[in-house]
Amino acid sequence: LWAVVCNAGMNDGGEIFWTNTDIIQRVIDVNTFGVVRVTKAFLPQLCKSKGRVVTVTSAASLYTYGGMAPYCMSKHAAKSFCDGLRLEMYRFGVKVVTVEPWMFKMSRDRLNEAGGRGRLRSSREEPV
Repeated sequence: LWAVVCNAGMNDGGEIFWTNTDIIQRVIDVNTFGVVRVTKAFLPQLCKSKGRVVTVTSAASLYTYGGMAPYCMSKHAAKSFCDGLRLEMYRFGVKVVTVEPWMFKMSRDRLNEAGGRGRLRSSREEPV
């Protein structure tokens, strides 16, 4: 086995105040623990082949956006998992890479259809 690509992900819910904790748990289960489970299942084979783990996180792993906190939180955690794994797997010759794309056209369109207003604001930006 030369590589594992973790690319599953979901975004459900919205603002924390209105989002049920079961939904938040489901987002974390898919986006974070899905990466952990799949990666751990194949690590022994990857160590033998000196392969690589490629995980698609998101630009949301770097910034937190209003109305997307559960998603961003799950992607932060997946990125942190990969960062730690990268350090631990170095001695085995296993590469660990994260890909952090931002929204593509279809994602923006779906947000607008769902009632998104204007561009998403990062928690690192000043409020308007």
